[in-house]
Amino acid sequence: MLIDSHVHLDDARYDSDRAAVLERARIAGVGTFITIGTHLQDSDWACGFAAATPDAYATVGLHPELVDRWRDDADLALYRSLALRDKVVAIGEVGLDYHHGNEDRAQQQRVFTAMIRLSRELELPLVIHQRDAAEDTLRILREEKAGAFGGVFHCYAGDLATAQAAMAMGFRIAVGGILTFPTAGALREVVKALPLSALMLETDGPWLAPQAKRGQRNEPAYLPEVCLQLAELKGISAAEVEAATTANALDTFYLNSGDQSTIGYPLKGGFYINLTNRCTDSCTFCDRRRSNPKGNHIQGLNLTLRREPTVAEVLRAIGDPKRYEEVVFCGFGEPTLRLDALKAIARDLSGRGVKVRLNTNGHGNKLHGRDITPELAEAGVHTASVSLNAQDAATYQRICRSSYPAEEAYQAVKDFIKAAKASMPHVVASAVTVPQADIEACRKIAEQELGVEFRVRGFQTEL
Repeated sequence: MLIDSHVHLDDARYDSDRAAVLERARIAGVGTFITIGTHLQDSDWACGFAAATPDAYATVGLHPELVDRWRDDADLALYRSLALRDKVVAIGEVGLDYHHGNEDRAQQQRVFTAMIRLSRELELPLVIHQRDAAEDTLRILREEKAGAFGGVFHCYAGDLATAQAAMAMGFRIAVGGILTFPTAGALREVVKALPLSALMLETDGPWLAPQAKRGQRNEPAYLPEVCLQLAELKGISAAEVEAATTANALDTFYLNSGDQSTIGYPLKGGFYINLTNRCTDSCTFCDRRRSNPKGNHIQGLNLTLRREPTVAEVLRAIGDPKRYEEVVFCGFGEPTLRLDALKAIARDLSGRGVKVRLNTNGHGNKLHGRDITPELAEAGVHTASVSLNAQDAATYQRICRSSYPAEEAYQAVKDFIKAAKASMPHVVASAVTVPQADIEACRKIAEQELGVEFRVRGFQTEL
C-alpha cells in the first residue's frame, strides 16, 4: 500500500469525478489519502470528507500565501475546533513562502508561530510549506520547539542542508512529481543523499503531475511513478520504497500505534469502552498525551485508535455484557463528542439490563449547544462520573488545558453536573490528586454547592 501524504482533494478540478479519482488510485495501490487544509473552508471540507471516507484523513491549516485571511484569536479558536474533529492527523499546510517578493513576511511569521503553538498544544505533527524561506522557517521551528511531535516538509525542492536541518528536528521529507522532472537533477541528488527512513511520497494533486503526465491534472493514481523514480535513485525495488515510505507516513501522522489498538477492555469487573481519542481538554495527567513517557497505554493495552470504532464494532468487542457489573464509557477521549454512537450503544446495553456509566469531562452540553443529559438518561446511562478536577477556573485551566476559555470550561463542567443530577439516577464529581488541586475545596464544591457525591481519583491510576 502506498500513502498519498499530501493531496488537495477539495479542489474543483476533482468535482466531476472525485469518486473515480479515488477508485483509480486504489486500483493503482494507493490505500490512504491525506487531504490537506489550506484555509478555514477547505480545512472544514477536509474534515467532513475524511469522516465520510474510510481511507482518508485530514489536516487543518492556513497556507502562507493566504495569511491576509487571518483574524488572530478568533481564527485560532476555529482552527482548534476543527483540529479536534475525528481523523485530523496534522496541522498544515502552514509555513513561509517568500517566492513572489511582495509578501507580508511579518504576518506570515505570526501565523506560522500561532499554528506551531496549536500543534504543540494538541500534540499533532506539522505539514510544512517552505519556499525561498528556509532560514526563517528553520529558525521559527527551532524557537518554537516544533519538533516535539514531528511532521513533514512537503513537496520538497530545497537543498541538502535544509533537509538535514529539518530531519535533525524530527521532520521527514516528502517528494512528489517534481522528482521526475528533467530539470530536477539537483533535487534527485539531495534525495539520493537522504536516508530512506526520512522520506515520504505525495502527489500535491491536482498540481505537479509526474513527467509522464506533465500538463495533466495530477491525481493519487500517479503516485507509483514517483515511487519508481525514488526506487531507481536508491537502487532498490519499488516494493522496498513502498514499504518504507508507507511506514514513515504511518509513523509521522501517528496512524500506526505500534500494536493493536484497543476499543474496549475489561477492568475491575466492568468493561471500558474507548469510543474516541478526541477531547476538548488536554489534561496534564492524561496518558492520552503523546508526550507522556509511559506511552499511550492503560493496563498494558494500547488505546491509541487509528480510527474511531463503529457501534457494531464496540458491541462485538463487549460480547455478552452480562458478564460485567457495568459497562463504562472511558477511554482516551471525551465520549460525548460521539453522542449518537454513545446513545446507540447505551440503549442496546441498557435494553439488556446492563448498567451503563459515562465518565466525562462535563463539556457535553457546551459541545452540543443543548442539555444532552435527558437524552443520555433516556438511552440508559445510569451514572455520570464528571471530572471536576479543580477548585476554580484558573486552576482547572492549568490542570486540564481546555480548548475553551478557562471560565467557560469550568462553568460548563459545573452546569453539566447540575443538569445530570436532574436527569440521571446517580452523579459523581471527581478530582485527580495532582499538586494543583485542592481536594477538600473540590469536595466542598461537589457536595455543598452541587449536591452530588464526590470521589478522589489517584494520579495516573484509577478509572
